[in-house]
Amino acid sequence: LTVNLQLPESRHETSESVSTFYRQAAQRISELPGVEAASFVATLPRSPFNVTRPYSIEGEVEDPQTPPKTILISTTPQHFKSLGVALLRGRDFSSADRADAPPVAIINRSFAMRHWPKSEAVGERVVLDGSSWTIVGVVADVWQELMGGEGNGRGPIVYVPHEQSPLRGMSLAARVAPGAEEATIPLIRAAIWEIDPHLSIGNFLTFEQYVGQFFGTQAIGPMMLVFGGLSLLLAAVGIYGVIAFSVTRRTHEIALRMALGASRPEVLRLIGKEGVGLLLVGLALGGPAVLLVSRAVGASMQQLGVPIDPSGAWPMLAILVAVALVASFLPAYRASRLQPAIALRND
Repeated sequence: LTVNLQLPESRHETSESVSTFYRQAAQRISELPGVEAASFVATLPRSPFNVTRPYSIEGEVEDPQTPPKTILISTTPQHFKSLGVALLRGRDFSSADRADAPPVAIINRSFAMRHWPKSEAVGERVVLDGSSWTIVGVVADVWQELMGGEGNGRGPIVYVPHEQSPLRGMSLAARVAPGAEEATIPLIRAAIWEIDPHLSIGNFLTFEQYVGQFFGTQAIGPMMLVFGGLSLLLAAVGIYGVIAFSVTRRTHEIALRMALGASRPEVLRLIGKEGVGLLLVGLALGGPAVLLVSRAVGASMQQLGVPIDPSGAWPMLAILVAVALVASFLPAYRASRLQPAIALRND
C-alpha cells in the first residue's frame, strides 16, 4: 500500500521535526497487524518524479563538463524489505544513521558495476551535492523510472537515509499481507493521526494502482481495441477496393476468353492465381514488418502495464488474407456469369 504525505511547515518547522515524524510513523505502521514491513521514500519505483544529481567518485577524475548523473532517493530504514528488493552486500540503513552520524549511502547493482566491476563497492565514497557519502550497501536493481529509463530500468541509483536528507513530502511503502489491505488502511490512518492528528491523508493505492494512475491503464486496453478494429476495417476496405477494381477492369478480357471457349472454372483459376500471387508478395513484404512492429508495440505497452501478446497479429493477418481472396474471386465470379456478348458490348 502507498499514500503520499506532505508535512506542513506550520507544525513541522525543523528538519528534526520532519525526521522524527517519519521515523515514528514508519515504526508504528510496521508494528500493525497485517503489515510485514513499512517505510517512507521520496519516490516509489515506476515514478515520473525522480530527482537526478551529478556525482563523482572519490579518487576518480571525472569530466567537469559532462559529469555522470544518478537518481537520488531519500528513504527510511526497511525500505528494501518493504519493496522486496534484495540486499546484495553490506547493510541496510538503521536507526543509528541520524543527522549527526557520518553520511552513508546504499547504491544499486548497476551503480556498483559501473565503477567497481571487479572490486568491492562497500566502503567507497561517492560525492553528491558537495558532500561525501560512504557506501554501506548494494541492492538489486529496481525499475525506478516510469518508462524504464537508462538500460530499461537499470540506471544508477543512490539511496540515502531520510534523517540525513530530510524531505517533507514522502510516500508510504507498506508491504501488507495478501487480502488484508482493506482492513489495514484504517489502522494506518489511525497510526499516522496519533502522531499528527491534523495531517491530511489522501487515498491509499496499491502499487498497481499507483503505476496505473500515470497512464490510465484501465482505458488503454479498450482504446487500443477500438483503434485496432478501425485500422483493420480500413485495411480490409482498402485491400478489397484495390483488388476488386483491378479484377473488374479485366471484365472485357474475361468476356473475350469465354467467347473464345474458356470455361468459367478456368477463368476463375486464372484470376484467382494472379490474385493469390499478389497476396503472397504482399505477405512476404508486409508479414515480417507486421510482426516486428507488433513486438515493438507489445514491449512499449508492457512498460505501461498493459500486456500485449505479439501473436495476436496472426489473426489480423488471417482476416486480411481472407479479404484479399474474396476480393480476387468475387468480381471474377460476377464477370464470368455475364454473357460474353453483353460484357463486350458494355465495356
